[in-house]
Amino acid sequence: MEMRGIDPRTSRMLSERSTI
Repeated sequence: MEMRGIDPRTSRMLSERSTI
């Protein structure tokens, strides 16, 4: 799942979800 051009906050949220 690669999403570019998105807000940094959204990227962090997705990263946290992926970590879980």
